Order: sequence, then structure tokens, then C-alpha cells
Amino acid sequence: MNNTVLIALLFLLPQSDFTSFSYCIENTRGPFELKCVELDPTGKGIFRFIPRNVDLIEIRIELSSGVATEFVKLLADTSYLADGAHYESNRNVANLGTKKLTLEGPTGIRAAEFNFSTRREVRKLASFFDRLIVQELLMFDIDVALEFDLLAIPKKLEQIE
Repeated sequence: MNNTVLIALLFLLPQSDFTSFSYCIENTRGPFELKCVELDPTGKGIFRFIPRNVDLIEIRIELSSGVATEFVKLLADTSYLADGAHYESNRNVANLGTKKLTLEGPTGIRAAEFNFSTRREVRKLASFFDRLIVQELLMFDIDVALEFDLLAIPKKLEQIE
């Protein structure tokens, strides 16, 4: 099935006319207090993060059309967070940071909050956003190095590999 047909089908599904989606990770440990991605259905949005003991940093992002399609498909696989109250696993796992998912649309707001989920579709969506956050943080580090510390660029590029 080509991407155009897939996009058309995805937008016919219930709640697919959402206006915004956010994925946030709050963590009491580690180098970041908060990492949050907010996107609209086209893949345009903002990445916000708060390094520990530093002010909020915001970066505009825009996903490619293929990645935006993947995002909407992963969201559709969760039935647009229809069962968000049941995402938390009963398993006892280490605190990986609280993940908060929020979907806003004409029918209202749907939300989910969990530390760890055993649901495959939820883990795939979380993994997608975890990879996006890592990519954005690496690009931010490279931009800062280009501006203030040219000697650090080789090390930053190694991290990307």
C-alpha cells in the first residue's frame, strides 16, 4: 500500500483529526528534568527540555512526511489513546521516568501516564518518541558545539554513530 493511501486511511479513523499530541518524560534523576515533544498531525511541533538546574529550552521541529506518517500510524495503533488508563504494567520495574501522553482533538482530550507498559503498540509509540528525543538532543549538542566549541565536534559526531 502506498503512503498516500495509508495517510488517507489513517485520517478516516476515529479521533484521527486530532489537533495536537504530546509525549513527555519527567524524571527525578538523570541530566534532564523534562523532555517533551509536541506535534500536530503533519509532524510540525516543538521539542522542549529542561536540563537539570537550567532553564527551559525550546526547539522547533518538523518531521519528514514519511516519519510523520509513521507517527500517525503508531498513534492509530493505540486507537488514539482510547485505553490510556490501562497502559501501566503490573510488573515491578525500575523507575524509567514517568511518560505522559496527551492527545487533543475536537472530541476532547485523551491522556495516558505510565512508567513501563507491556502493551506492544504503546512500547512502539514510546520508542519512536524516545529515538526522536535522542536525535534532537544530539543535534542540539552539535549546534552548541558549532557555535561555542569547535574542538568538541568530532566527539559529538562519534556519539551519533
